[in-house]
This record gives sequence, C-alpha cells and structure tokens, in this order.
Amino acid sequence: DSGEVLAWTLVTLSEETRECNAVVTFDPLPKLACNENALVQLFQNLISNAVRYCTPGAPPRIHVSAIRSATEWTFSIADNGMGIEPVHAERIFELFHRLNPEREGVGIGLSICRKVVENLRGRIWVESEPGKGSTFRFTIPHYAAN
Repeated sequence: DSGEVLAWTLVTLSEETRECNAVVTFDPLPKLACNENALVQLFQNLISNAVRYCTPGAPPRIHVSAIRSATEWTFSIADNGMGIEPVHAERIFELFHRLNPEREGVGIGLSICRKVVENLRGRIWVESEPGKGSTFRFTIPHYAAN
C-alpha cells in the first residue's frame, strides 16, 4: 500500500518537515506489486529535496498524487520550491550533480531515485520553472516485480 508507505516515510521525515513548517498533503495512493523499500527511497529523497530546496521565507508545500493509465501508475510529487532551469532537468539525475552548492547534500538522492525507478521498469523526470516550484514524476508499471 503506497499510501501506508508514504505515511511511514513522513513519520521518518517529521523532524525535518516540522523544522521548516512544511505541509505535505496527498491523495489516496494505490496498492502496488513492488518492493516497499523502493517506494520509501523514492518518497524520502523526493520529499527531502522539496524541503531542502524550498523558497527562502516560504514554508514548503508538497503534494503527492498518483494516476493510473492502462499500463502504469504515474506518481507526482509537486512543491512550491525554488524550481529548476529546464536546461538542468536531465542533469540533476546524474550522480554527484548539484545545482546549489549552498544547500546541504552530496548529489546522490536523485541518482538513487532514477536507479530505483529503472529497476522497477519505470521512468522519472521533472517539470519545473524557476521560482514556481517543481513536480517530480515517476512511473511504476502495473506488473512491477518485488
């Protein structure tokens, strides 16, 4: 149950989200045939990044949702953060690539997310505009294995 996995993940991130007054909302999420540790890694990295790269002075607002198509689930994690220049949309998933060296991190979280999603036979991407936030999307096929 990806909703339960998200709820557990939010408990593990509660101190981090509480410190910056982040609000995380989510729609009902599906039950999947995949390894729940994979989902934990995805949710932890993407929500942590949404908190870390928030707009200074604005509490992070993060929303998690999923929609079903004929062959897969597409998850979305949208935030009101700093946003990313479109030219970096692919590079941010490279190992040790960091756009903002002033923020904490070593540049492996999104690389891990890409590997996890690829192992589940899905894909991951970002839609973003500087100053307007980002939406990270990833797919998980209906038949994804554990």
